[in-house]
Amino acid sequence: MTRGGPELAEEFARALRRLRLASGMTQQAVADALSVRRPTFTQWESGRYLPSERNIAALDDLLRSDGELARVVDPQPSTVAATPEPTTPSAYEVFRRVGRTLVDEMARDDDGHPVGWRRDFGQRPASPLSTATGIRLLTIVDTPFVDLGRLGRSLAAMEDSSGGWGARGFRGRPEVTALVMDALARIGGPLDLDRLVPILDRQTTARSLGQVHVTSEVLRSLAPLRTDADLTKRAVHALLGTRLENGAWPEKRATRSGITPQSSPAHTARAVIALRTYCDCGGEEEATEVGSALDEATTWLAGQQDFYYPVRENLEPSPEDPEYGDLEIRHFTGALVAQALLRHRPTSRTAIDAAVDATWQHYWRAAGLWAWPNGDTPIWMQHEGVLAILLLLQRRHHAPPAEPAIPLR
Repeated sequence: MTRGGPELAEEFARALRRLRLASGMTQQAVADALSVRRPTFTQWESGRYLPSERNIAALDDLLRSDGELARVVDPQPSTVAATPEPTTPSAYEVFRRVGRTLVDEMARDDDGHPVGWRRDFGQRPASPLSTATGIRLLTIVDTPFVDLGRLGRSLAAMEDSSGGWGARGFRGRPEVTALVMDALARIGGPLDLDRLVPILDRQTTARSLGQVHVTSEVLRSLAPLRTDADLTKRAVHALLGTRLENGAWPEKRATRSGITPQSSPAHTARAVIALRTYCDCGGEEEATEVGSALDEATTWLAGQQDFYYPVRENLEPSPEDPEYGDLEIRHFTGALVAQALLRHRPTSRTAIDAAVDATWQHYWRAAGLWAWPNGDTPIWMQHEGVLAILLLLQRRHHAPPAEPAIPLR
């Protein structure tokens, strides 16, 4: 069993420093070899933080220590027979490893203070979207050792000069601005709703409201902050107006008459999650129609069979950002469908089992992360995967006595 606490971090730091000095490598050389910043490595060698399991293995390999660092963290008693590893990881293990990766792969400034996260935990500068998603994820897995105050101030400072937050060069993306506002609210960060809600309202154009992903994220994030805001109500009406005759949602509203877009499980799930959040916050706009829409959409989702395949989508640029071309985004179908059904139709056991199984199929236990088929491990994917498993655990705990428990897998 992996140990924890400051004593372990200090013991690990002593071993790491001894091995590094014996190798003749500088702190900067080791940091460069592992593609981390020197302040991050300094935190490991000073005993302030433990590296992720992936980086511990990389350090052992780099310093040719025959697994010594891994044994410091997780010693294997020689007198006890090894227990076969279960085929499905425990939720505790999943949350712990995701949380450890969040802490370990956080971008930090030269003084070691937290700045945020990069997309796919890569080496790019921290972005508003990934940092806001990381904060959301932190509040779920309850990871310690993170200065949330500094992190919130760093995220707030990423705001565009024109107001709001963008993504990958795109200025003022409404779904990103809404997500950042939600993240700052969760940790008590610097958040002036009287200033930001009008900015978000201005960013959310009629064009944006025709894109289900954008509208769903705006509603999902804004409803807990300003349930009665005009923009919240506009988002509700926009989602209701984009539905197809079968009760599902497409990727976006058709721009030509006579054309019916294809139903999308991922976008239907996103719309359900957003509308369910609105209802849970006490929203009353078109309450009867919203209730019917949720019932019809989850009935349609429960009748689908294959939730494995993730979905790609291209968001067209706004007129203000034509030079950037389309913005590609992706959707974790299985995790989104699991969340939608668990929140509004938790008795749909067969469909929930299928969605949860599809969620686990993208989980790589050796890395402790969910991964896209090409190997990318975007932070938003970890958020949706963890949230799906958390909702599943909550449903198992609160299920009526006569209802069989839903297995983790």
